[in-house]
Amino acid sequence: MSDALRRSWWKRNPPTRVGGLNPADKSSSGKDSDEFSGVTNKQDQEKTSPIEVKLADGDVSFTKYFNTATAPKAKTIRSDNKAEEFGSGVQEPEKNKLVFFEGSSYNFDLEDLLRASAEVLGKGSYGTTYKAILDEGTTVVVKRLKEVAAGKREFEQQMEAVGRISPHVNVAPLRAYYFPKDEKLLVFDYYQGGNFSMLLHGNDDGGRAALDWETRVKICLGAAKGIAHIHSASGAKLLHGNIKSPNVLLTQDLNACVSDYGIAPLMSHHAFLSSRSLGYIAPEAIETRQHTHKSDMYSFGVLLLEMLTGKAAGKTAGHEEVVDLPKWVQSVVREEWTGEVFDVELIKQQHNAEEEMVQTLQIAMACVSKHPDSRPSMEEVVNMMEEIRAFTGSGPGSANRASSPEMIRGSDSPVRAMASKRILKELKDLQKDPPSNCSAGPVAEDMFHWQATIMGPPDSPYAGGVFLVSIHFPPDYPFKPPKVSFKTRVYHPNINSNGSICLDILKEQWSPALTISKVLLSICSLLTDPNPDDPLVPEIAHMYKTDKTKYESTARSWTQKYAMG
Repeated sequence: MSDALRRSWWKRNPPTRVGGLNPADKSSSGKDSDEFSGVTNKQDQEKTSPIEVKLADGDVSFTKYFNTATAPKAKTIRSDNKAEEFGSGVQEPEKNKLVFFEGSSYNFDLEDLLRASAEVLGKGSYGTTYKAILDEGTTVVVKRLKEVAAGKREFEQQMEAVGRISPHVNVAPLRAYYFPKDEKLLVFDYYQGGNFSMLLHGNDDGGRAALDWETRVKICLGAAKGIAHIHSASGAKLLHGNIKSPNVLLTQDLNACVSDYGIAPLMSHHAFLSSRSLGYIAPEAIETRQHTHKSDMYSFGVLLLEMLTGKAAGKTAGHEEVVDLPKWVQSVVREEWTGEVFDVELIKQQHNAEEEMVQTLQIAMACVSKHPDSRPSMEEVVNMMEEIRAFTGSGPGSANRASSPEMIRGSDSPVRAMASKRILKELKDLQKDPPSNCSAGPVAEDMFHWQATIMGPPDSPYAGGVFLVSIHFPPDYPFKPPKVSFKTRVYHPNINSNGSICLDILKEQWSPALTISKVLLSICSLLTDPNPDDPLVPEIAHMYKTDKTKYESTARSWTQKYAMG
């Protein structure tokens, strides 16, 4: 393909205005558009024939210039998803060809794409997205990437990894890509339902529609399933990297399809920290400049908060500051009741979904934990959201549901039934694969009250001791941590005379992804390696730091007296 053809559509020079809107104006979506370019060199203008493409009202109007006599026919090749990685026997895509992936039913080439009418759908962190209507009526979405930092080989390998993802109803498949020197284009299916951001917040042309709870949960659960599928692809090596509401596309039936996945590793640091995405990026990802599955979980947590609060994350139109949704939610929650956090439209609808809203909020807060290891996996989030759906029965027809924290914690609450199911599953897992030197189970018939036995770790002052631990599960477990305390007296800087334990995962670092098995292992680790810098008993912590021999002698004496009798 000639340089003139490549310049004809994509360069950013002021185009000729041809009726309708100038590309510098707003598109029909209400978002800022990229500028399409014409040829600016006078000599080139003399060599080429201007072809005017006048679009329908509301579309972006632009003029394409290219030499129709000398421009070579753009070619198309297809990529075999079953082939090996580049460098392992796979022939690299030929220059200036649109590369389609196996399974794509499209039959057009690059020249057809350049000839298509185009409408700007929006500008995102990684580039501008266009709706392109080809001559034969086929509609696709073309994403024009900006600030790509990867080289050709790295780009092609990453696209092959993205293209190999097996089909999933909640994942928008990458159909083709184009990577010459000057332009980087991705081709996707067109989704007529728009995206979640537009549906939830509306656009610049008017107010937003009232979006009911059932629709919101359907979209977010679909997005969660799509991201979980992406996380499981390529041996769990692939991640999304740009989770936000505009990247949750919608079908006409409002089924969610996540897009823009797998692009993050290719982009520049400036694009990485785009103001459009900054409110979704995990704190550790900003610091390390790297996305992980755990940083994806943070971004999804922000998406859930966005759905629950109705507030847009990141930088919004007309405002310079970046909205930190996790920080805002934490600042308004009072006395464990979160009614003031929820979108006023949800409260107005009175669909009796308060239980499910509260539990979904707790999932979201677990996802946005400051500690990446405390965040659940996407598969765990999907399971928890589905369990909430099954047990709360929220929505039309579910009358007389709980509307206060007291009722939610009541004995008849479906939330308690969900907790029972989770506790029973953990019991079965413990019996099947018990943690080292630990055992646990219910006291009598009370599934919410357990007793655990911990054997004193070898090579510690507690070796040979048998320590009894009491475990009480809250009615809204696993969204709230269990109350765990020693029944056997222990001489330890992080365990007081009442048996209370100073352990971060039982407090601020608790996550619904944690289990009693992990808690017991953490307690064993605490016995082996105390934390005197965060003591529950300062006097013992001081002895541990200043006279460790005396500390160990006293701890052994207590073990013999209280744990070996």
